[in-house]
Amino acid sequence: QPDGDPNQVQLETLEDRRKSIITTLDHKAGDHAFTFELNYSDESDYESKGGSVVYKRELNKNNTTLQGGYSILDDDLTAPALRNPETKTSHDLFVGISQVIDPATVLTTNISYGKEYGFLGDPYKSVQKTVEILPDFFLPITFRENRPGERHKWIFYTELLRDFEKAKGSLQSSYRFFTDDAGIDSHTWSIEWFQKLSEKIVLRPNYRYYKQSAANFYYYDLNSAAVVPDSDTLGSAPFYSSDHRLSKMETHTYGAKLIWFVNDQLEFNIKYNRYKMNGLDGITHHSAYSDANILTVGGRWWF
Repeated sequence: QPDGDPNQVQLETLEDRRKSIITTLDHKAGDHAFTFELNYSDESDYESKGGSVVYKRELNKNNTTLQGGYSILDDDLTAPALRNPETKTSHDLFVGISQVIDPATVLTTNISYGKEYGFLGDPYKSVQKTVEILPDFFLPITFRENRPGERHKWIFYTELLRDFEKAKGSLQSSYRFFTDDAGIDSHTWSIEWFQKLSEKIVLRPNYRYYKQSAANFYYYDLNSAAVVPDSDTLGSAPFYSSDHRLSKMETHTYGAKLIWFVNDQLEFNIKYNRYKMNGLDGITHHSAYSDANILTVGGRWWF
């Protein structure tokens, strides 16, 4: 094992390319507005097709906005680790309201429900269990993880936007609560400051904190668990996974984005974020949790 630590998580070098396209159409008729979106992405072992529709209704002299939406994703998995190609389908619904509190403050609140079914695991994840091969002779054996074939999730989200005219800036803060039927409860707090540097340039520093409980089928390994893994019953109980993303953990993300509005139709931006993940269960080895420096360069064109 690396560094002579028997608990060090084994690491692999992976490289992949992802191609994606998103098409959005906005239509407004009086107090009614619709947004339609189609998206497609393709990787070497994953193909995703989806669509969504969002409806908004302006009320109270445009001070109140009611909104609702639906989205669907249809995914195909062809990872080499899979015995056969797999599929995954996701449906999400949301309703919400935005309210102008005063000329400088807007409050938005949404609730949503989602359902996923199909292959919901990670084909590259495995679980280890020390097995007695012969009397008093034990070997660590790896098994493919096994997650439920269906998942239900609920989300509450609220956001406050406050304009500070004298400072030529605005503050956006939000809170998100997530829960699902696998036992994960998570809390996300984020804050962003939009600082106008000139008529066409905006600087946006940001900070985001995330904390979650563990899934009820997460195990660092199966040595102390009363679970007998069976690769022939994938999608059916018993369920088990050693994916650290299902453990009790927290993350910190902070950085800044610089935006240049060339004109009313064109925007360029560059963003840097520092990402740090920490385990909180006292069991999962720290090497499972990643940190990253993320640099993103992008642009948008409205037509």
